[in-house]
Amino acid sequence: MKSALITLWRDFWSERNAREKMLCITLGLVFSIALLYSVLWMPARSGSTRLMAKLPAMERELAQMQEQARQAQELGRRPANITPIGDGLRDTLMTSLAQHNMTNAQLSVLNGAVQIKLTNVFFADWLGWLNEIRKQYKLQIAEAQLTSLNEDGQVDLTALLQAPSAR
Repeated sequence: MKSALITLWRDFWSERNAREKMLCITLGLVFSIALLYSVLWMPARSGSTRLMAKLPAMERELAQMQEQARQAQELGRRPANITPIGDGLRDTLMTSLAQHNMTNAQLSVLNGAVQIKLTNVFFADWLGWLNEIRKQYKLQIAEAQLTSLNEDGQVDLTALLQAPSAR
């Protein structure tokens, strides 16, 4: 098949005179240039122009996305300081007290606040736990009553804890 096409081309080309050969070559070059222009150059040029027009908007979107990514990373690093309410707050505080070896606590929920009664507890342990709860859940002491015991550093206490918005 290939040799037949080559033979057909040679026969066609040998029958042409010099002027016709020059005209075929010129037309072939013009056709090739037009084809290259319409297939490669023109789409690339128009696409480049469109992209250049869209570039400022795309840069603004990129800056916005980068800012949002930065904010998301910052929020991801922050602990979720959501203060539980009601029985959830009571259960959370009971678990936290148990983790700090203050297992003799009595907790009750009163109007959105939690009343804590502890007996025979080290005052320093209570203050450390209270500071942690204050930072983690933003709780504040609404009322507190402490009674010193005979042993150094030990107290009986009753405290009412509530979120700042509950006051």
